[in-house]
Amino acid sequence: MSGTFSHERAVVIGAGVAGTAAAGALAHEGASVVITEARPRAQLGDLHAVESLGVRILAGGHDRSHLDGATLIVTSPGIPPSADVRRWARERDI
Repeated sequence: MSGTFSHERAVVIGAGVAGTAAAGALAHEGASVVITEARPRAQLGDLHAVESLGVRILAGGHDRSHLDGATLIVTSPGIPPSADVRRWARERDI
């Protein structure tokens, strides 16, 4: 771990393959990472590997509060630009 992102609180939007890979990479580089996902936890795959890196999973819908304290946003490719959670991030200049 290089600590490149040790001062970042990253929010990853989407818990699919791309989102979990990004979250894992950020956590490995020292970021505090939260994944926010619209689908319920029961519909997600195995997230134990990413959780073992300290990544927090917030499933079952996006909420404005999921962005509190965020310094960095990573959006999975499947999240449309019109999604509320992306709009909320833009409103906060994240």
